[in-house]
Amino acid sequence: MEISIKVNDLLFSLDSGLTHGQTLYEKAGISGEKLIFNQGENYTVLVEPTDFIVIKENDTFETSGNSTGKHNAPATKVEICFNGETCQLQKAKFSSRELKELDKEFPDGRLFVAVEGEVDIEISRDMDIIVREGDVFIVIPSGEDNNEGDPIDIEICSKNNRHPPKGHHRFKIRIDREKFIVADSEISGIDILALVDKKPQEWALNQKFRGGRRKRVGVNEIVDLSTPGIERFETVLRQAQQGDTNAVRFAA
Repeated sequence: MEISIKVNDLLFSLDSGLTHGQTLYEKAGISGEKLIFNQGENYTVLVEPTDFIVIKENDTFETSGNSTGKHNAPATKVEICFNGETCQLQKAKFSSRELKELDKEFPDGRLFVAVEGEVDIEISRDMDIIVREGDVFIVIPSGEDNNEGDPIDIEICSKNNRHPPKGHHRFKIRIDREKFIVADSEISGIDILALVDKKPQEWALNQKFRGGRRKRVGVNEIVDLSTPGIERFETVLRQAQQGDTNAVRFAA
């Protein structure tokens, strides 16, 4: 999504989302000066070309020859959302490692930042991030076949009570005893059945949530794989017994 930002009272257009500092310098034609992000009187941050920041509509920047770094400590704490909880930070610039270590349970997990109206973006281990008021971060467990850039394993997220990142990531889902990789966060019931070569006339489909709750998935129903708590999918054989079309048997 294209947005407008202001640098020294001049308007520039660029795509919203996690943006490399070098892109901002080049877009504004800055050379020999430093770029300062201004989020109010008590919050200015020096943006280095190597930094990353989530850019939003009407963000304001200015240039300065001062590169002492004094801008990196806001006068008030920066309030963000981290794993669904409010968190107040004493500074405005973090390495990705420092941000992950805010999560005491999974300090080596996979870190994502939310972008309004866009997909959640995975933050690489070598990024330096400018944290701004209202930013939303989530951490999901890492592990075998679930490392940076791998498909999102929703079963691992659910079992660890973590919210999967939203958007058009690749996702790993379990259907009965098999795991499959799908290319989008949304998939229909009939497409899930097709992955295990089962016909909707003969088989129904359930989603199993953390805690054991199950929900029937319609043939044309769209499932959002980033919905919190989805653990896996189960196919159920439709058996008409004495006219009872609701009688079912789980797949082995």
